[in-house]
Amino acid sequence: MTRLASRFGAANLIRRDRPLTREELFRVVPSVFSDDKYESRSERYTYIPTISLLDSLQQEGFQPFFACQTRVRSGRRETDHQLQLQKDGCGRQVPKEDYRATSDEGMSRVYLLINNEKYSLENEILLPGEVVPAQVAFEALKHTGAKDKLAFTALQSGESKPFSARGLHDALKDITWQDCLDQP
Repeated sequence: MTRLASRFGAANLIRRDRPLTREELFRVVPSVFSDDKYESRSERYTYIPTISLLDSLQQEGFQPFFACQTRVRSGRRETDHQLQLQKDGCGRQVPKEDYRATSDEGMSRVYLLINNEKYSLENEILLPGEVVPAQVAFEALKHTGAKDKLAFTALQSGESKPFSARGLHDALKDITWQDCLDQP
């Protein structure tokens, strides 16, 4: 099992079966509303406030239902936070996967973590290895037509590759993001 470098305490955690309000987020994870980068970051680091990303994602129909923040240690002003978002209308029918965007290494590059596999995002392309459209991973189950079956299917070791980002790329290589949007 992979351990995170940061420790998230129960006092700085909130989970609801409905979208979290701004007041709830501000009370539990105030670092989401930070509008400036950490002092330790270089001038070349381009900071994008989390709240700006959240606002944009909410306009696209994604809502936060879980949030947590690390405790601030003495002498250290910076904190890490994590938000888990869910698309409106998905409910609990779609199996959960862990999609996180982070720039935790202090670089301007944003990373997408899909079930603990890390990919660098540059112009909506997943690297390394094959060039994989980032959007394909988010809409893959929509095209399989078997999302309910997948939700209750336990995969053996080695069987999960077809459902990984690379496997999705192979299976859906002729499908574009626009095709995903055009589906009912």
